[in-house]
Amino acid sequence: MRVLITTFPNRSHLLTMIPIAWALRNAGHEVQIAAYPSLVDEVIAAGLTPVLVGDGEDGTVRTLGEESFDRVEEQLAEVDAEWQLAAEDRRSWAVLRNRILPAMAYFCPPLPAEAPQRTATDDLVAYARSWRPDLVLWDPAMVGSPVAARVCGAAHARVLWGPDYFGWVLGLARSGSPGARLAAEAVAGLMRPHAERHGVEFDPETVLGQWTLDPMAAPLRLPSPARSIPMRWVPYNGSRPVPDWLREPPRRPRICIPAATTGYERDWQRVSLGDVLEAVAESDVEALVTMNSAQRAMLPRIPDNVRTMEYLPLSQILPTCSAIIHHGGDGTAAAPRTTESPN
Repeated sequence: MRVLITTFPNRSHLLTMIPIAWALRNAGHEVQIAAYPSLVDEVIAAGLTPVLVGDGEDGTVRTLGEESFDRVEEQLAEVDAEWQLAAEDRRSWAVLRNRILPAMAYFCPPLPAEAPQRTATDDLVAYARSWRPDLVLWDPAMVGSPVAARVCGAAHARVLWGPDYFGWVLGLARSGSPGARLAAEAVAGLMRPHAERHGVEFDPETVLGQWTLDPMAAPLRLPSPARSIPMRWVPYNGSRPVPDWLREPPRRPRICIPAATTGYERDWQRVSLGDVLEAVAESDVEALVTMNSAQRAMLPRIPDNVRTMEYLPLSQILPTCSAIIHHGGDGTAAAPRTTESPN
Protein backbone atom coordinates (compact mmCIF):
# COMPACT_ATOMS: atom_id res chain seq x y z
CA MET A 1 0.00 0.00 0.00
CA ARG A 2 1.17 3.52 -0.75
CA VAL A 3 0.72 5.97 2.12
CA LEU A 4 1.16 9.73 1.86
CA ILE A 5 1.55 11.52 5.20
CA THR A 6 1.14 15.29 5.35
CA THR A 7 2.26 17.68 8.06
CA PHE A 8 1.81 21.34 8.86
CA PRO A 9 5.10 23.34 8.66
CA ASN A 10 5.86 23.00 12.35
CA ARG A 11 8.50 20.60 13.68
CA SER A 12 6.40 19.40 16.61
CA HIS A 13 3.62 18.40 14.20
CA LEU A 14 6.06 16.38 12.11
CA LEU A 15 7.45 14.57 15.16
CA THR A 16 3.98 13.17 15.89
CA MET A 17 3.87 11.58 12.43
CA ILE A 18 7.28 9.90 12.35
CA PRO A 19 6.50 6.87 14.59
CA ILE A 20 3.37 6.20 12.50
CA ALA A 21 5.41 6.45 9.29
CA TRP A 22 7.94 3.93 10.59
CA ALA A 23 5.24 1.57 11.84
CA LEU A 24 3.76 1.54 8.35
CA ARG A 25 7.16 1.05 6.72
CA ASN A 26 7.99 -1.80 9.08
CA ALA A 27 4.69 -3.40 8.08
CA GLY A 28 5.85 -3.36 4.46
CA HIS A 29 4.08 -0.28 3.11
CA GLU A 30 5.57 2.46 0.95
CA VAL A 31 5.52 5.74 2.85
CA GLN A 32 6.28 9.32 1.86
CA ILE A 33 5.90 12.54 3.85
CA ALA A 34 4.74 15.77 2.20
CA ALA A 35 6.58 18.60 3.92
CA TYR A 36 7.41 22.28 3.51
CA PRO A 37 11.05 23.18 2.79
CA SER A 38 11.74 23.96 6.45
CA LEU A 39 11.05 20.33 7.45
CA VAL A 40 12.70 18.41 4.62
CA ASP A 41 16.02 17.91 6.45
CA GLU A 42 14.16 16.67 9.54
CA VAL A 43 12.28 14.09 7.46
CA ILE A 44 15.54 12.88 5.91
CA ALA A 45 17.22 12.71 9.35
CA ALA A 46 14.43 10.38 10.46
CA GLY A 47 15.25 8.05 7.58
CA LEU A 48 12.08 8.81 5.65
CA THR A 49 11.29 10.11 2.16
CA PRO A 50 10.15 13.74 1.86
CA VAL A 51 7.96 15.20 -0.88
CA LEU A 52 8.43 18.96 -1.17
CA VAL A 53 5.25 21.08 -1.09
CA GLY A 54 4.84 24.82 -0.69
CA ASP A 55 7.59 27.39 -0.72
CA GLY A 56 8.15 29.10 2.59
CA GLU A 57 10.78 31.43 1.12
CA ASP A 58 8.67 32.84 -1.71
CA GLY A 59 7.80 36.51 -1.13
CA THR A 60 4.48 36.26 -2.95
CA VAL A 61 3.34 33.42 -0.71
CA ARG A 62 4.36 35.39 2.38
CA THR A 63 2.36 38.40 1.17
CA LEU A 64 -0.70 36.23 0.55
CA GLY A 65 -0.29 34.70 3.99
CA GLU A 66 -0.14 38.07 5.70
CA GLU A 67 -3.26 39.25 3.87
CA SER A 68 -5.10 36.05 4.78
CA PHE A 69 -3.92 36.36 8.40
CA ASP A 70 -5.40 39.87 8.64
CA ARG A 71 -8.73 38.74 7.16
CA VAL A 72 -9.14 35.80 9.52
CA GLU A 73 -8.23 37.99 12.51
CA GLU A 74 -11.16 40.29 11.64
CA GLN A 75 -13.50 37.30 11.40
CA LEU A 76 -12.27 35.84 14.68
CA ALA A 77 -12.82 39.18 16.42
CA GLU A 78 -16.49 38.93 15.37
CA VAL A 79 -16.66 35.47 16.93
CA ASP A 80 -15.15 36.83 20.17
CA ALA A 81 -17.81 39.54 20.31
CA GLU A 82 -20.69 37.10 19.72
CA TRP A 83 -19.71 33.92 21.53
CA GLN A 84 -20.48 33.73 25.24
CA LEU A 85 -18.26 30.81 26.15
CA ALA A 86 -18.72 28.53 29.12
CA ALA A 87 -15.70 28.59 31.43
CA GLU A 88 -14.64 25.05 30.49
CA ASP A 89 -14.57 25.98 26.78
CA ARG A 90 -12.49 29.16 26.97
CA ARG A 91 -9.08 27.51 26.83
CA SER A 92 -10.00 25.34 23.84
CA TRP A 93 -11.25 28.33 21.91
CA ALA A 94 -8.17 30.36 22.88
CA VAL A 95 -5.87 27.68 21.41
CA LEU A 96 -7.88 27.37 18.20
CA ARG A 97 -8.46 31.10 17.85
CA ASN A 98 -5.01 32.45 18.75
CA ARG A 99 -2.65 29.71 17.60
CA ILE A 100 -4.11 27.30 15.08
CA LEU A 101 -6.42 29.27 12.78
CA PRO A 102 -4.10 32.28 12.28
CA ALA A 103 -1.21 29.92 11.48
CA MET A 104 -3.38 28.06 8.96
CA ALA A 105 -4.38 31.35 7.37
CA TYR A 106 -0.73 32.31 6.98
CA PHE A 107 0.79 29.07 5.73
CA CYS A 108 -2.24 27.76 3.79
CA PRO A 109 -3.97 30.92 2.49
CA PRO A 110 -7.42 30.14 1.03
CA LEU A 111 -7.20 31.30 -2.59
CA PRO A 112 -10.08 31.40 -5.08
CA ALA A 113 -9.99 29.07 -8.08
CA GLU A 114 -8.88 31.82 -10.44
CA ALA A 115 -5.86 32.92 -8.36
CA PRO A 116 -2.67 32.20 -10.35
CA GLN A 117 -0.32 31.69 -7.40
CA ARG A 118 0.84 28.16 -6.63
CA THR A 119 -0.03 26.88 -3.17
CA ALA A 120 0.94 23.88 -1.04
CA THR A 121 -2.52 22.46 -1.78
CA ASP A 122 -1.80 22.68 -5.50
CA ASP A 123 1.46 20.79 -4.95
CA LEU A 124 -0.28 18.13 -2.86
CA VAL A 125 -3.01 17.61 -5.43
CA ALA A 126 -0.52 17.39 -8.30
CA TYR A 127 1.62 14.86 -6.47
CA ALA A 128 -1.36 12.77 -5.36
CA ARG A 129 -2.54 12.57 -8.96
CA SER A 130 0.94 11.46 -10.04
CA TRP A 131 1.89 9.03 -7.23
CA ARG A 132 -1.69 7.85 -6.50
CA PRO A 133 -1.48 6.91 -2.80
CA ASP A 134 -3.94 4.40 -1.41
CA LEU A 135 -4.13 6.21 1.93
CA VAL A 136 -3.51 9.80 3.03
CA LEU A 137 -2.86 10.41 6.73
CA TRP A 138 -3.09 14.11 7.36
CA ASP A 139 -2.37 16.80 9.87
CA PRO A 140 -5.69 18.51 10.82
CA ALA A 141 -4.14 21.91 10.09
CA MET A 142 -2.82 20.90 6.64
CA VAL A 143 -6.02 21.84 4.89
CA GLY A 144 -5.18 20.66 1.36
CA SER A 145 -4.69 17.05 2.44
CA PRO A 146 -8.30 15.77 2.24
CA VAL A 147 -8.65 17.59 -1.07
CA ALA A 148 -5.65 15.76 -2.50
CA ALA A 149 -6.98 12.45 -1.18
CA ARG A 150 -10.39 12.89 -2.74
CA VAL A 151 -8.99 14.03 -6.07
CA CYS A 152 -7.00 10.79 -6.42
CA GLY A 153 -9.58 8.53 -4.78
CA ALA A 154 -7.50 7.65 -1.71
CA ALA A 155 -8.87 6.78 1.71
CA HIS A 156 -7.92 9.47 4.21
CA ALA A 157 -7.78 10.02 7.96
CA ARG A 158 -6.61 12.74 10.31
CA VAL A 159 -3.84 12.13 12.83
CA LEU A 160 -4.32 14.37 15.87
CA TRP A 161 -1.36 16.06 17.55
CA GLY A 162 -3.53 17.36 20.38
CA PRO A 163 -7.19 17.61 21.37
CA ASP A 164 -9.65 17.67 18.45
CA TYR A 165 -10.33 21.41 18.41
CA PHE A 166 -11.89 21.23 14.93
CA GLY A 167 -14.36 18.48 15.84
CA TRP A 168 -15.11 20.23 19.12
CA VAL A 169 -16.13 23.50 17.47
CA LEU A 170 -18.19 21.71 14.78
CA GLY A 171 -20.00 19.74 17.49
CA LEU A 172 -20.87 22.92 19.39
CA ALA A 173 -22.08 24.55 16.17
CA ARG A 174 -24.43 21.62 15.53
CA SER A 175 -25.86 22.06 19.03
CA GLY A 176 -27.24 25.44 17.97
CA SER A 177 -24.87 27.97 19.57
CA PRO A 178 -24.79 31.11 17.36
CA GLY A 179 -21.25 31.94 18.45
CA ALA A 180 -20.07 28.40 17.74
CA ARG A 181 -21.68 28.57 14.29
CA LEU A 182 -19.64 31.69 13.56
CA ALA A 183 -16.51 29.92 14.79
CA ALA A 184 -17.27 26.88 12.60
CA GLU A 185 -17.74 29.18 9.62
CA ALA A 186 -14.33 30.71 10.32
CA VAL A 187 -12.86 27.19 10.13
CA ALA A 188 -14.82 26.47 6.93
CA GLY A 189 -13.66 29.77 5.44
CA LEU A 190 -10.05 28.59 5.68
CA MET A 191 -10.79 25.15 4.21
CA ARG A 192 -13.61 25.55 1.66
CA PRO A 193 -11.61 27.52 -0.96
CA HIS A 194 -8.97 24.75 -1.11
CA ALA A 195 -11.70 22.24 -1.97
CA GLU A 196 -13.47 24.48 -4.46
CA ARG A 197 -10.20 25.35 -6.19
CA HIS A 198 -9.85 21.67 -7.16
CA GLY A 199 -13.49 20.82 -7.77
CA VAL A 200 -14.03 18.95 -4.50
CA GLU A 201 -17.29 19.29 -2.61
CA PHE A 202 -16.78 20.86 0.80
CA ASP A 203 -18.47 18.82 3.53
CA PRO A 204 -17.75 17.62 7.11
CA GLU A 205 -15.40 14.94 5.75
CA THR A 206 -13.19 17.73 4.42
CA VAL A 207 -12.74 18.93 8.00
CA LEU A 208 -12.89 15.70 10.01
CA GLY A 209 -11.60 13.09 7.56
CA GLN A 210 -13.19 9.70 6.95
CA TRP A 211 -11.91 8.77 10.40
CA THR A 212 -9.48 10.14 12.98
CA LEU A 213 -6.51 8.57 14.76
CA ASP A 214 -6.45 10.00 18.28
CA PRO A 215 -3.30 9.47 20.41
CA MET A 216 -4.43 11.72 23.25
CA ALA A 217 -5.04 10.30 26.72
CA ALA A 218 -8.78 9.86 27.29
CA PRO A 219 -9.10 12.64 29.96
CA LEU A 220 -7.55 15.15 27.53
CA ARG A 221 -9.90 14.48 24.60
CA LEU A 222 -12.55 16.97 23.57
CA PRO A 223 -16.08 15.93 22.55
CA SER A 224 -16.21 15.60 18.77
CA PRO A 225 -18.58 14.17 16.13
CA ALA A 226 -15.58 12.66 14.31
CA ARG A 227 -15.28 8.89 13.98
CA SER A 228 -12.23 8.42 16.21
CA ILE A 229 -9.93 5.46 16.72
CA PRO A 230 -7.80 5.72 19.90
CA MET A 231 -4.14 4.85 19.55
CA ARG A 232 -1.09 4.82 21.80
CA TRP A 233 1.10 7.93 21.81
CA VAL A 234 4.59 6.89 20.70
CA PRO A 235 7.07 9.68 21.54
CA TYR A 236 9.66 10.80 19.01
CA ASN A 237 11.81 13.84 19.73
CA GLY A 238 14.54 13.60 17.12
CA SER A 239 18.04 12.38 17.86
CA ARG A 240 21.24 13.84 19.28
CA PRO A 241 24.48 12.32 20.68
CA VAL A 242 24.19 11.54 24.39
CA PRO A 243 26.52 13.96 26.25
CA ASP A 244 28.95 12.56 28.82
CA TRP A 245 27.36 14.39 31.75
CA LEU A 246 23.97 12.80 31.04
CA ARG A 247 25.43 9.31 31.52
CA GLU A 248 26.20 10.02 35.19
CA PRO A 249 23.44 9.77 37.85
CA PRO A 250 22.32 13.23 39.02
CA ARG A 251 23.68 14.29 42.42
CA ARG A 252 20.49 16.12 43.37
CA PRO A 253 16.91 16.13 42.04
CA ARG A 254 16.87 17.09 38.38
CA ILE A 255 14.13 19.20 36.78
CA CYS A 256 13.64 19.40 33.04
CA ILE A 257 12.50 22.76 31.59
CA PRO A 258 12.11 22.37 27.80
CA ALA A 259 11.83 25.69 26.01
CA ALA A 260 13.56 25.45 22.64
CA THR A 261 10.87 24.00 20.34
CA THR A 262 7.91 26.22 21.21
CA GLY A 263 9.39 28.63 23.72
CA TYR A 264 8.18 30.59 26.71
CA GLU A 265 8.58 33.99 25.07
CA ARG A 266 5.45 33.76 22.87
CA ASP A 267 2.31 35.88 23.03
CA TRP A 268 0.26 33.10 24.65
CA GLN A 269 2.69 32.48 27.51
CA ARG A 270 1.80 34.15 30.78
CA VAL A 271 5.06 33.22 32.53
CA SER A 272 8.43 33.99 30.95
CA LEU A 273 11.32 31.56 30.94
CA GLY A 274 13.29 34.02 33.08
CA ASP A 275 10.57 33.91 35.76
CA VAL A 276 10.67 30.11 35.77
CA LEU A 277 14.46 30.04 36.18
CA GLU A 278 14.36 32.56 39.03
CA ALA A 279 11.74 30.41 40.76
CA VAL A 280 14.06 27.38 40.82
CA ALA A 281 17.27 29.34 41.51
CA GLU A 282 17.08 28.98 45.32
CA SER A 283 16.01 25.32 45.31
CA ASP A 284 18.37 22.41 45.88
CA VAL A 285 17.83 21.04 42.37
CA GLU A 286 19.59 20.88 39.04
CA ALA A 287 17.54 22.41 36.23
CA LEU A 288 18.13 21.31 32.64
CA VAL A 289 16.91 23.95 30.20
CA THR A 290 16.76 23.56 26.43
CA MET A 291 16.84 26.95 24.79
CA ASN A 292 18.07 28.54 21.61
CA SER A 293 20.58 31.38 21.41
CA ALA A 294 17.89 34.03 20.98
CA GLN A 295 16.13 32.93 24.17
CA ARG A 296 19.42 32.88 26.09
CA ALA A 297 20.22 36.42 24.95
CA MET A 298 16.90 37.64 26.38
CA LEU A 299 17.63 36.37 29.88
CA PRO A 300 19.24 38.78 32.38
CA ARG A 301 21.08 35.90 34.08
CA ILE A 302 21.40 32.11 34.23
CA PRO A 303 21.26 30.82 37.87
CA ASP A 304 24.15 28.64 39.03
CA ASN A 305 21.98 25.53 39.35
CA VAL A 306 20.76 25.75 35.74
CA ARG A 307 22.43 23.83 32.91
CA THR A 308 21.48 25.11 29.44
CA MET A 309 21.72 23.38 26.06
CA GLU A 310 20.49 24.05 22.54
CA TYR A 311 18.45 20.87 22.30
CA LEU A 312 18.31 17.34 23.63
CA PRO A 313 15.40 14.96 23.01
CA LEU A 314 13.08 14.56 25.97
CA SER A 315 13.41 10.80 25.59
CA GLN A 316 17.07 11.18 26.64
CA ILE A 317 16.53 13.73 29.41
CA LEU A 318 13.39 12.59 31.22
CA PRO A 319 14.62 9.20 32.50
CA THR A 320 17.13 11.13 34.67
CA CYS A 321 14.60 13.69 35.95
CA SER A 322 12.29 13.92 38.95
CA ALA A 323 10.00 16.57 37.46
CA ILE A 324 9.30 18.60 34.34
CA ILE A 325 8.11 22.21 34.02
CA HIS A 326 6.80 22.99 30.55
CA HIS A 327 4.65 25.29 28.43
CA GLY A 328 1.74 22.85 27.99
CA GLY A 329 2.39 21.76 24.41
CA ASP A 330 0.66 18.47 23.64
CA GLY A 331 3.80 16.56 22.65
CA THR A 332 5.67 17.71 25.74
CA ALA A 333 2.72 16.98 28.02
CA ALA A 334 2.52 13.43 26.64
CA ALA A 335 6.24 12.73 27.07
CA PRO A 336 6.33 12.06 30.86
CA ARG A 337 3.62 9.38 30.66
CA THR A 338 5.48 7.57 27.86
CA THR A 339 9.02 7.82 29.28
CA GLU A 340 10.04 5.77 32.29
CA SER A 341 11.92 7.62 35.01
CA PRO A 342 13.79 5.92 37.85
CA ASN A 343 13.46 8.98 40.10
